[in-house]
Amino acid sequence: MLFNGVDVLRKPLYARARMGIARTFQIPQPMHELTVRENLLVAQRFGTGSVDPARLDEILDFVWLSEKADRNAATELALTELKALEVAKALATRPKLLLLDEVLAGLETSGKRQFMQMLSDLHRRFGIGILIIEHDIETISTLCQRVCVLNFGKLIADGTPQAVFNDPEVIRSYTGDGGA
Repeated sequence: MLFNGVDVLRKPLYARARMGIARTFQIPQPMHELTVRENLLVAQRFGTGSVDPARLDEILDFVWLSEKADRNAATELALTELKALEVAKALATRPKLLLLDEVLAGLETSGKRQFMQMLSDLHRRFGIGILIIEHDIETISTLCQRVCVLNFGKLIADGTPQAVFNDPEVIRSYTGDGGA
C-alpha cells in the first residue's frame, strides 16, 4: 500500500502518523485514566513529535468536547462523544489522510446525522482526505463523492454513490439475490 509513493505497510504506527495518515477505530479506544485533553496531548505528541495546545483547543471546539476537556475520557463520555474523541485524536496528529472505520456504528439517528455534518465540515475546514469504511447506505450517500464496494476483498464497483448503488453486482452482494 503506497501513500505519496511510500510503502506504508511495514512502517511503524508513529511513522505512518508522521507521514500524515491517521485512523479511528470502530469501537472507541480512549486512553484510560486520562482526561479528554490528555488523550489529545498523547496522540499529538505521538503523531507529530510535538505539542501545540492552541491546535488542541481548536480541535476540542470543533468536535464539541471543549466543555468536557478535563473529564475522564474512558468513564465520563457518551458513545457519540467517544466517537468524537476518536476523530479528535486523529486530527491532533495533523493528518493529510483520515481513515474512518465505521465511525458512525452504534449511533442513534440524530447523533449519526450530527456526526455526518461534523465529518463534512471537517473535510472542508481542514482540507483532509477522508476514506470511510462503512456499511450504512445513508452515510455513504450523504458523505461520499466516490464509492468503492468490496465483496470478500474483490473490488466490484467504483464510482459515484448513485452509480454504485444501482450496480446489479452491488445489489446482489447486499441482498444475496443470485438473480434467479
